[in-house]
Amino acid sequence: MRQASMFHWLYYDKVRYPPNQEFDIKTRPYLIDLMVGFEDLRFERPQHRVVKKAAQTGFTVHEMLDNIHGLRFGRYPNGVLHLFPTETDMSDLSSTKFMPLIENNPSQIGAFMGSVNKEGARKIGQGFLYFRGARETRKIDGQAGSSSRLKSITVDKLVRDERDEMDEDMAELAEYRMLDSKVREIVDLSTPTIPNWGIDALYQDSDQRVWMSKCLKCGKYTCLELTFPDCLVELSDGKVIRVCSHCKSEIFPNSAGSRWEALYPRKSKDMVGLWISSLSCVTRDPKPILKKVMSNDPIVLKNLYNSELGMAYLQAEDQLSKSDVYACCGREPAQRNSYISTAIGVDVKTDSLHVVVGYPSGDEKYKIIYMARVSEWNDVADIARRFKCKNMCIDYEPQTMKAKEFRAAEPYNVYLVDYQEKMKSAQKIDERQGILTVRRTETMDKVFSVVKTPGLLEIPRRNAETDTFADELTKTAKILEEDKVTGSRRYVYKKIGAEHYYHAVNYFLLACNHFELSPDINLQLEKVSQRETDSFDPFDYLI
Repeated sequence: MRQASMFHWLYYDKVRYPPNQEFDIKTRPYLIDLMVGFEDLRFERPQHRVVKKAAQTGFTVHEMLDNIHGLRFGRYPNGVLHLFPTETDMSDLSSTKFMPLIENNPSQIGAFMGSVNKEGARKIGQGFLYFRGARETRKIDGQAGSSSRLKSITVDKLVRDERDEMDEDMAELAEYRMLDSKVREIVDLSTPTIPNWGIDALYQDSDQRVWMSKCLKCGKYTCLELTFPDCLVELSDGKVIRVCSHCKSEIFPNSAGSRWEALYPRKSKDMVGLWISSLSCVTRDPKPILKKVMSNDPIVLKNLYNSELGMAYLQAEDQLSKSDVYACCGREPAQRNSYISTAIGVDVKTDSLHVVVGYPSGDEKYKIIYMARVSEWNDVADIARRFKCKNMCIDYEPQTMKAKEFRAAEPYNVYLVDYQEKMKSAQKIDERQGILTVRRTETMDKVFSVVKTPGLLEIPRRNAETDTFADELTKTAKILEEDKVTGSRRYVYKKIGAEHYYHAVNYFLLACNHFELSPDINLQLEKVSQRETDSFDPFDYLI
């Protein structure tokens, strides 16, 4: 029985949790379904499990125990990879949770542990348990990041711990370690951060299970997470209790009969999603939660929703919306070329380039007349000629060498933009190398302000490309972070999807503002020869 069920192994062998506590399922009943094994049909082991959780809910230790159990009893013959955002995170978790599991359980766990190999992996049964950090070790020009620590290993199970803090390229790269496995089990667990991103997006793609607490008085069920804050009531003596949404009696998330329930059982066969918060942890006092929800401090609210409620959180004013972008649409369609000088911004991907063309149209006002995604640098050169480019700003990375070659070959001003955060001056120019170094957050704030403020930006009327443009301008969010040591706060922009047009607009604004461009269209049109003007048909230059 112990071989079939992790629950029986933990219960009968009296496995001790860190720090030297006996396994007590009464305080964490929501973990039982994950422990019962294949023979108990209450919970079938899924191919992909997603856990959107509050901090300190026991899921990381549970996965460590599941790794050990599966390796010991042969469920993962090739091994298990437990991945953390960085090597430091991996080292901290290993020393504070994994090693105490071995030390506190010499006969239940320690006796079955083999030696550590040259890669730092621990042998258990026939397989190895690998702890790794997901920080990339190098980035080749034009290629995705790579990590030597994720190569040359084969595993049956992948655990991506604190997924929202993990480099997305490395998280995806880790899945290739299971190509030769017949098991291919993936577990993503994290405290959520931003809505519709990371663990929150994965949970939405799952069957979305929630913990249902059973009321001992009326026998009905309440999901505390879905009914917050109404599920908390402050009594006359100041005590705050959890209440049933039906009869308003006090309920306890560890009461007999409480269970997981899928909100969308047919949504995904292969992905099970679990959402748990501090509200469903019987050891947590709900009073501080109720007090914090009334706070006006954005850091307090962010920490409350993310770390205690297990909810993604973002203030509406910290992210552009598609309606913000569409409000910038003018009546004119995108142009095919231009009779006046223009500024161009180019964001570089490994397989494409995002191009934004326009000019200043007044004091701190801008007009974008063309936007496109192209695959070759020659395409960018063609666009520059068609639109009489005077100044161009290009992403310095990832195709640095190609960007330098492009700059050397073109006749107009081309600067390679290098983002930095810690700079004394707002920007720095290396004229010889053609490198423009700017404060990343400060320049991205400018994009945000120009799009958000009515009348500062005009873009072509809505079409398929403006739809893509609008979507990509919403895929970065401004997050307020607090230094845990000094208490200082600063805003940073976090990528939550394909945001290439956002950066292309940023480079376009730098090209407009850093160099002199005439904002007067009529003045420049007067410079066109009378012969050109007589033969000019504006419809020839419109799409």
